[in-house]
Amino acid sequence: MMPMVDKTKRGYDVVLRSELDQFRDVEQEIEEQQEETRDWVQQQIDNALNKGKERDLQMKNEAQKQHELLLKEISDTN
Repeated sequence: MMPMVDKTKRGYDVVLRSELDQFRDVEQEIEEQQEETRDWVQQQIDNALNKGKERDLQMKNEAQKQHELLLKEISDTN
């Protein structure tokens, strides 16, 4: 009767090891997906910041042009 218990215990050990391996595989896949998601989110943030910087520069250039036009207009009227 002892050998049956031993075989059953070994069978459970094999099943548990298999399930643990599957769990580890899923855990690793989740970690990889989280890393990919973090990278994607960071890229989106960087893109948004770059677009904001471009808009700021365009607005600054436009304001500078308007300022120069106003100065020219003022000097022309004097």
